[in-house]
Amino acid sequence: MKYVLEKSIWTEKDFKKMGWHDSNIYGFVISKFENNEQNDLTLDIDYIFQWIHPVEIEKYFTFQVAPCTLVFHNVFNLTIDISTGLALVIELEIDDLEMSNSKLENLYNFKIVTQQGEIKFESTGFTQYVRKNLQHIDSQKLSWEQRGGISFERTNV
Repeated sequence: MKYVLEKSIWTEKDFKKMGWHDSNIYGFVISKFENNEQNDLTLDIDYIFQWIHPVEIEKYFTFQVAPCTLVFHNVFNLTIDISTGLALVIELEIDDLEMSNSKLENLYNFKIVTQQGEIKFESTGFTQYVRKNLQHIDSQKLSWEQRGGISFERTNV
């Protein structure tokens, strides 16, 4: 059964329903907005909404994937510990995204565990924007054309 997109904007309130395992990170930016002391950490990812088990004649999983912008708000205590070694092509793939309550009220501790290292920080939460409709594909990541290149747009379908 194909996944039907429940909504196109997700937040930390949806965390328990979400999972970022094997989501590819295409880029990230740390932004500070004019007239505001807020620092956001924004990631451009392919989010896997559904892993579809192979049917009788198929051997491999297929996936329902969409390009998303994942924005962590009011980020501080940021530590990025990524090592790509001698890789000619650098790919960041999320193994797990962990969220726990901070010692301070209305804050969360986040840890993005990738195959290449970790990104840790505190934040007031996140918003994930689904930028395009779901695509049923044979891979866990979209092609450059399918996703429309790299984007940090905070728009949704």
